[in-house]
Amino acid sequence: MSKRYQEDEQLLLRIREGDRSFLNQLFQDYWPSFLAFLTKSFGMPEEDVREIYTRSFTTFFYNIKDGKLVPPLQSRLKTYLFGIGKNYAMKKFGSAYEERMVHTDEMEDVQKAFQQPDVVDYYEYDWQRNLVEKLLNRIGEPCKELLLLSFVREFADDAIMDRLDIPSAVAVRQRRFRCLEKLRSMVKEEDY
Repeated sequence: MSKRYQEDEQLLLRIREGDRSFLNQLFQDYWPSFLAFLTKSFGMPEEDVREIYTRSFTTFFYNIKDGKLVPPLQSRLKTYLFGIGKNYAMKKFGSAYEERMVHTDEMEDVQKAFQQPDVVDYYEYDWQRNLVEKLLNRIGEPCKELLLLSFVREFADDAIMDRLDIPSAVAVRQRRFRCLEKLRSMVKEEDY
């Protein structure tokens, strides 16, 4: 364990355990400095910062829980969270706040930690891809193959009809609709 980030690495392990009271406390502890950071850096009102903070903390939690952030750490957890927040702020408000952005030492730390401009997009995409993969494995055949042919391999309905021996293109669309409905209900049941 890196001595420099030893305390944060212990926090990381506690976060991964998912203890709600600990997470709530951490949420409260990081809020004032996050508010100060985005307010100072972007000149944002508290209402906008609160929205970004909630989304950022959720992403932060799932990145840790899903093993996307693991020891040895290269930055403080707070810096990592701020980087997620900065990316959400830039994505949501873009140039409206970019012109007013003030560069600070803390901001430079965030920029160093996040050399990729769309790191949040990458993690969201990766999380969504994993979720779809899990759902497709749960839904089973023939829906899995039909949905993969339709949306991943982008087969036309006629090609799917021939490949899966379905009597008509209309039947392909009906089956695809039923499979998508089944997926939607699975998502609602699991509350993803």
